[in-house]
Amino acid sequence: MPAPLPLNEVCFPTALLVDVYRQLQAKGARFATFSDLLKGKRCSNSRQAYISERIEAFAQGSRLGVLPRKGLVWKLWRKLVLERGWHAAGRWLSAQPPVVTIQHDADRFPEMTLALMQLEAQLGVRSSNYFFRRSSYGPPELERYELDIASLNQLEQAGFEVGYHLNAFENTGYDHALADTELGEDLSFFASRINLRSFVPHGGRPGPQGENNVGLGTSARLSHLAWAYNGNGVCFDMAWSDGDIEKSTLRDPRDMLKAAVNGSRLHFLLHPQYYGETLSPIWLTRPIAAEPWWQALWNLETMKPRTATPGPTPLKHGTTG
Repeated sequence: MPAPLPLNEVCFPTALLVDVYRQLQAKGARFATFSDLLKGKRCSNSRQAYISERIEAFAQGSRLGVLPRKGLVWKLWRKLVLERGWHAAGRWLSAQPPVVTIQHDADRFPEMTLALMQLEAQLGVRSSNYFFRRSSYGPPELERYELDIASLNQLEQAGFEVGYHLNAFENTGYDHALADTELGEDLSFFASRINLRSFVPHGGRPGPQGENNVGLGTSARLSHLAWAYNGNGVCFDMAWSDGDIEKSTLRDPRDMLKAAVNGSRLHFLLHPQYYGETLSPIWLTRPIAAEPWWQALWNLETMKPRTATPGPTPLKHGTTG
């Protein structure tokens, strides 16, 4: 059987991400992984916990730092911040630059995620990256999903996070017994090849009773890993996701950067199959085609980026593991 033609899902030029990263760097942003922020905790599934963390940090840098944490003044001040705008209090927290988490979910074409990670490494950006063990978009003969373990290991050593994109529930037709078996096989595969510290459930298609992969996230098999996103995880002040790509209200991610202030925490969820140098015509019929900011990214006559921003030459791939 001949190899199938590669599919093109590109919606954004890679230059858009390069521009975002450079604007963040101009603000002095610090790029952190989920494991950096969770610091070995199972999860941080609470905005309240994030608020408390910020309040504590603010107190340590102010006169409130000398107050007993159980005193009346402390409780009243904490209550005021919680009820009157914890997000505003974050602006006073410190003179520290924004903290940014870049998340890549490698739903398709893992080589595109790897290429983007390599570009980020040369731009001075770190990210958290989540991979399947096998494709969820067709049998292997139609869509290959092979991981370049050697290159991923190199990027881990450079500070990148490589984790598990949980899709065992959907892959097994939402059969609990089969999903548990596949989950065990997935974890064995990744634990023997990468520094596995965290996982992220895949959104995917819901089951007949509305189930999704988040329902498998509470499995005891996963109890030693940080639940980074989707159902649990880290809280952020501002977030942008290309998972909203089908919505007409998807905004330019660079607009969010204008409101980023010191002490804030930002999150970008990116699916690397959407970024490249040749636009897929499928997006010309979708709501995003009506967005002026998106139209400005492309020379629609040639389907090439309107103003290409050349990036560093990607590192060579290692051997496939």
